[in-house]
Amino acid sequence: MTTTADILAEARTWAGTPFRHQGRCKGVGVDCLGLVVGVGQALGLSEADGAGYPRQPDGAALLAGLEAAYVPLGLGRQKPGDILVFRIRSTPQHLALLTESGGMIHVHAAVGRVVETGLDATWAARLVAAYRYPGVVDG
Repeated sequence: MTTTADILAEARTWAGTPFRHQGRCKGVGVDCLGLVVGVGQALGLSEADGAGYPRQPDGAALLAGLEAAYVPLGLGRQKPGDILVFRIRSTPQHLALLTESGGMIHVHAAVGRVVETGLDATWAARLVAAYRYPGVVDG
């Protein structure tokens, strides 16, 4: 069984990977969806992936894809290792993984690489949804 600790350990191995739109390769280039997909695939949790999306993804399509591949959670039910969805401007466009300390592991163009950061008030106000990888247990 895969635990939340396994998810975060794998996500941390992606640290420093440069941002690359639609990237899926640890150490070479990845975007926020690529990080979520790469972690899930490395752990055998999900083969789901989305391709061909624009640099500013369609929020409805992003949520529909997440809904089909991951376990939806109500906001406030997320735990470490879960997938967080944030709005950029007015639409869901960014993903991150929640850490044990209440921070997040993520990548986007403004950061330029995979990093572990705090989940500050600005990001918290943008949180619109949360999902869990299928088959994950706490621990």
